[in-house]
Amino acid sequence: MVPQSPNDYPMPPLITYVGKPWMFVLRDTIQFSNNIEEAEKMMSESKRTMKIHLGIGSVPDKTFRGVDYAANFISFFDDKNYTHYSANHP
Repeated sequence: MVPQSPNDYPMPPLITYVGKPWMFVLRDTIQFSNNIEEAEKMMSESKRTMKIHLGIGSVPDKTFRGVDYAANFISFFDDKNYTHYSANHP
């Protein structure tokens, strides 16, 4: 999902206290994923709470993904579909 709104997001990013804290999502993703596809799936299926920007990489796949992560959406980017942010987010 590539951000299209004026604020560079597919919808306004939300924060909630109900769900799995982002640091536990990242820890479990790193510990239990074997490749980039599994990492994306684990992050997508988690009950996210916070809005952050992060990156994940996979040695077996030799790939990297940038991630826009929020309680209500998650977007993955690579060197082919990365977003160009507006002046609001240089």
